[in-house]
Amino acid sequence: YETGADREAIARAEREEYDRGVLIDGSVPVGRPLFRSGFINGRLASERYNGQWLLTGGLLADAPRRYKTIDPHGQTREATKNEIALFERARHGGAPALAEKTRLRGFQAGQDGIAFRSDDGMALKAWPGGDSSLEIACPADSCASVSWFAWAPGGKAIIFASRDHARTGAQSLFVWDLEKNAVRLILASDGGLHGGAYFHPDSRCAVTQDAAICVAAEANSPPRLERIDLETGARRVMFHPNEALARASGPPAELLTWRSAEGIAFSGRFLPAAGLAPDARAPLFITYYLCAGYLRGGMGDEWPLAALAAAGVSVLCIHKPSGESVLATEDYRSALSGIEAAIDILAARNIDRTRVGMGGFSFGAEIIAWTAMNSDLLAAGSLASPTLSESYFWRRALIGEPFETSLRTRWELGAPHETPAQWRKIGLQHNLDRVRLPLLMQFPEEEYLASIDYFAPLMRRKAPVEMHVFPHEPHYKFLPRHKRAVYERNLDWFRFWLQDYVDPAPDKADQYRRWKALRKLQAARP
Repeated sequence: YETGADREAIARAEREEYDRGVLIDGSVPVGRPLFRSGFINGRLASERYNGQWLLTGGLLADAPRRYKTIDPHGQTREATKNEIALFERARHGGAPALAEKTRLRGFQAGQDGIAFRSDDGMALKAWPGGDSSLEIACPADSCASVSWFAWAPGGKAIIFASRDHARTGAQSLFVWDLEKNAVRLILASDGGLHGGAYFHPDSRCAVTQDAAICVAAEANSPPRLERIDLETGARRVMFHPNEALARASGPPAELLTWRSAEGIAFSGRFLPAAGLAPDARAPLFITYYLCAGYLRGGMGDEWPLAALAAAGVSVLCIHKPSGESVLATEDYRSALSGIEAAIDILAARNIDRTRVGMGGFSFGAEIIAWTAMNSDLLAAGSLASPTLSESYFWRRALIGEPFETSLRTRWELGAPHETPAQWRKIGLQHNLDRVRLPLLMQFPEEEYLASIDYFAPLMRRKAPVEMHVFPHEPHYKFLPRHKRAVYERNLDWFRFWLQDYVDPAPDKADQYRRWKALRKLQAARP
């Protein structure tokens, strides 16, 4: 087995930095607390960028690897060179050079070949017998949107799941027979076969000789462990830890499909408001990004969607269309057109278009900013992460590549003095007069300073905004007590602004005093 630096060495390195001062360079997440600021493997640790976009690891993460061997009697010793070589060959299926080339695209070696995704990361290919000259490509349309794949025992077939963006990313299970070069559908799912984990959508099923063991979830059905027969597609629940939650689910989520004025195809999951009188019109909450699997809290898991619907607020989770544009502004425009079209469709049913709220995380937060700056659709908003700002840029400017290339390619942004027109176009801080909606900001500690460019001016203008920051949280909040606080505050926020509802709980009195003051500020704005 392989190890890096041990915890004692890491703790010494952290303490030495604390005592002697932290050297600021491109590896340091500028703007975060510098000493033991985030959780790594359950321990508060000092963090460094690890070279993969803005992801972080701990101090000494780049320390030389050490290899150990445990013998059958449980004795541990340093591994020999021969054992290390065997270890590396086993890890990479006997083809370490190919693994280095393709592992980021899902390289897998089987008993009788090698499978991997193509350079674009989508199409599935295989080298029967491990011979690259015999390369074959998966022949079905379903092979163009592969979520995960695994060799079936015996090495003659590959089991894979494919996403259907026309059904909010629902996954279906297929088998690719390599000898016949033919693909057969095993099961068409209406949800995910990965447990609904948004940040691990490629988590795979375990494949046996005759079954796939999967964590399955649909919009209304929380995750459970299932056995899926590879021949018949028959499903059997093996373990259902969320059975009580499944029984408590409200009305089923409706699959909604539509096209924007530009002709772009959208799909989403719609939860109707509960307890609505036949002729009444309901407020609407929208979250935009990904809607695969169980509809718990939207992308980022911040908004209690079922609780909102149960409280009389209809909910629409919009799944962003497949095929991301090179330019973010094109995706912003298409998102806004899709949101407008969805509101038109639902307004023809029983939605009150004057009471529409929206919550967004990461790219979804960018969509809220763009929508707020370029329309009057929204009556209230909630951001789970900051949007692009000059502070965001300068806090990461020391990273260099690949950050700067990505920023230029995707957002057409350089340093503020290099691309001032583009910063004015997409930066919330440059368009404050166009932002009319009340905004709740619930940010992780590692990111909140990136919002100071627009939060502080909005506060000084006495705009209806409020920010809460959660210590020790990364981009995606994960501590249970924080998730609960975020859920409760978001539920209260949208019920307050969309329904004029005030929870009478005594411990929430201060919250509502603040929000009633914000409402007066909102009413006084010209």
